[in-house]
Amino acid sequence: MAQATDNRTIVPRSVGRYLAQVAIVSAAQFGAGRLGDVLQTINNGGIGPVWPASGIALGALLLWGYSVWPGIAAGAFLLASLSPLPHRAAAVYAAGTTLAALLAAFLLRRIAKFDHSLSHLRDALGLVVLGAFGSSVVSASIGVSALYAAHIRGWSGFGSAWLIYWLGDSTGVLLITPVMLTFPDLLRIRSWFRIPEFVAGLFLLTVVCFIIFGDLPLIPIRLHILAFAVLPFVIGAAIRFGVSGAGLATLLIALIATIETAFGSGPFATNTPLMNAVLLDVFFGVVSVTGLTLAAVCEERERAEREREQLAREQAAMEARLRLATIVESSDDAIISKDLDGVIVSWNAAAQHIFAFTEAEAVGQPITILIPPELWDEENKILQRLRAGGRIEHLETIRVAKTGKRVDVSLTISPIKDAAGRVVGASKIARDITERKRADEALRKSEERFSAGDAGGNDVRLRVGRYHRRRRPLGRIRPDPWDQ
Repeated sequence: MAQATDNRTIVPRSVGRYLAQVAIVSAAQFGAGRLGDVLQTINNGGIGPVWPASGIALGALLLWGYSVWPGIAAGAFLLASLSPLPHRAAAVYAAGTTLAALLAAFLLRRIAKFDHSLSHLRDALGLVVLGAFGSSVVSASIGVSALYAAHIRGWSGFGSAWLIYWLGDSTGVLLITPVMLTFPDLLRIRSWFRIPEFVAGLFLLTVVCFIIFGDLPLIPIRLHILAFAVLPFVIGAAIRFGVSGAGLATLLIALIATIETAFGSGPFATNTPLMNAVLLDVFFGVVSVTGLTLAAVCEERERAEREREQLAREQAAMEARLRLATIVESSDDAIISKDLDGVIVSWNAAAQHIFAFTEAEAVGQPITILIPPELWDEENKILQRLRAGGRIEHLETIRVAKTGKRVDVSLTISPIKDAAGRVVGASKIARDITERKRADEALRKSEERFSAGDAGGNDVRLRVGRYHRRRRPLGRIRPDPWDQ
């Protein structure tokens, strides 16, 4: 009954989140499409040179999975319905947009083994080849066919329209999808030095873009030939801030260049509309691919350095463990580890020599196999002290070997802690002090005998002295031989 209640509470939440994701994707798809339609100056027949909606569609599928495809289809259909397209053509257009995004996501996941972080060169190249240029073949073919079937002509011919459609969708993926996938990385910047560096870089890039693409009246000469002067900013962003920085810098360049071109300014407004659109897309493609691939290479290099350092640390730790293991095995003292339940975990050669149990016989057994029954309470007190993080040094007690022989030992017991500082076990060093105990006992008995003999000699001496004094004549003193 409780499980049924849990299901009733979980399912509506998951359904509600799914519907929210679909609604967000649909709104973003529609808004990006409307943004692409705003710049009518460089659109021809409803086909713009930059189509950000394609990047939104692929980014949504990569982030939230194939299940949000209804949002892509709904946004694309609503966008096409507000255009001169009839409803059938709008449905075909929406199907082509959705199919292209699904195909791109499928190819990236199955063939390129795509990672959202774009931290491998394989990911960047996969996004360029499969996600942008490859899948756009499908959307361009279906979209241009729907437009021409509805008698909406664009760019003076099917071939020109298809080229611009394909370049526009590809550019949309290159500009929008990397920013969608990696933008959270920028929000994790916490350094007070890197934040001003990032803001200053974007500000300088904006100024340079307006100078190059804006044909400002304050500058008497045209700097159209310096269009690629923005590339160092993208390279710097890729090196310093990775794919997220390079993607955002490229998106800023594309936004300013597209707006200025729409107003008839900049190096991409001096030729025919078709040539301007093609050159604009090629420029965006070169800048975007350069930034993405360089950022991916830098990420791979940094990751290789981290892995190399980690490997060096692991190798050093392994060598230290091997040295420690050699010391443990060559020690004359029994070195035993146990968990907090008193179960033996490790057992060295000296422990086998002292207690006669082999490692296979001892490991996994309770430590009480070495303790006389009358001292089990002592072991419980030891475990309680270890759980509290305490340490025991030079505790002289008795342990029992496999043969039943009682062994005098001196114990040093220390807690073993994990990486979080929790006590997970104990290490015990047991030194066989049986011979020392025997020597101490023999010395004690000798001292007792000596003390007893010395006391008897003093009594005899006292009696003999009294006898001599009684026999000594008056006025004559004889030396006492006991005093010599």
